[in-house]
Amino acid sequence: MNNIVFPPRDEEVSTWLAECKNKFEETEKYDYYSSSFVFAISNSVFNSECKDSIVGKYDWYEWEECSKTCATGYQIKMAQQCQPPGAVCNGLNLERRDCNNYPCLCNTAEIEIHEQCYNIADIEQNMNKMDENIAGIDENMAKIEGNIAEIDENIAKMDGNIAEMDENMVKIDENIAEIDQNIATIDENLAKMDGNIAGIDENMAEMDDNIAALDNNIAGIDESIADIDTNLADIDNNIAAIDENIGEINGNIAVIDSKTASEFLRVDKERMYLEEKHNYDAVFLRLP
Repeated sequence: MNNIVFPPRDEEVSTWLAECKNKFEETEKYDYYSSSFVFAISNSVFNSECKDSIVGKYDWYEWEECSKTCATGYQIKMAQQCQPPGAVCNGLNLERRDCNNYPCLCNTAEIEIHEQCYNIADIEQNMNKMDENIAGIDENMAKIEGNIAEIDENIAKMDGNIAEMDENMVKIDENIAEIDQNIATIDENLAKMDGNIAGIDENMAEMDDNIAALDNNIAGIDESIADIDTNLADIDNNIAAIDENIGEINGNIAVIDSKTASEFLRVDKERMYLEEKHNYDAVFLRLP
């Protein structure tokens, strides 16, 4: 065996392969290879070359239990693997054979059904279990029917809720339409407000112009008062000019009064101050 599987280093490989093939041909009469032979060939340094000439054979599991206790049943066995490793096995990896090839002779405690003996007590026990299972099934069916009725009731409630939701959706749509209409009205009012604001802005610009003119007039009054202090000879003429300016101021104050009360009050105080000063100066200057 060692000389065949593990040849000397100086022996030709071709000679060894021929002997290897012959060795396998000697085992063709057996259904499987011995474990020692499989081990030896699997660990051979020439396994890759030798396995191409090997006819693989299956290692089998034990036969399974017969399908019948009498009246000819069958049993099968399955292949585990192809040996040696790397070889190719031909044929099916499953075998079948007949078993228990004798007629059924049932005793008094058994009954024959389809050429098979069954214990009557076991059958009755199985029947009782079946009755219990059927009772359990009936009970479960009753529960299922109760659940179905409850589901139907819930579905009816859901349908009612859906109908109520549909009504609410209609109301919501109506409310949305009303809101859209209100928004349109608000937009229209905002447009009007924008127009009013533009008018106010124009009026404010006009007021600014009037205030600027008033400031100019006040500056003229200040110049007139300065002229009164420096030119006593021209007091009467300056008073006439001041009166004229006061009249113009009063006209501007009337315009400003329609726009803003605060500005009118400031101008009115200024005017009153000027008048009092004028009267004071006139009285003071006319004293002997």
